[in-house]
Amino acid sequence: MAELAEIIRPTAGLKEAGTASRRQSSGEENEVAVAITADLLQRITVLLDLGLGYLALGRVTPTLSPARCSGSGSPPSSGRDCSA
Repeated sequence: MAELAEIIRPTAGLKEAGTASRRQSSGEENEVAVAITADLLQRITVLLDLGLGYLALGRVTPTLSPARCSGSGSPPSSGRDCSA
């Protein structure tokens, strides 16, 4: 993920959307591309800050360990109160 962040960082930091694309297209399309790239970079940065940079975009879900409540065996998203 760190590699992806470095690839998209230049586009995310553009101030003028007209320079976002090498091909000729509308400035509006380029503005959208820059906004999406900036948002993606922000989200990747959060994952990297949390120490999850080892995750790969192509990794299948079953290989990831689910979050579990201590001793309950149920993930926190199941509605169970994990603080008890």
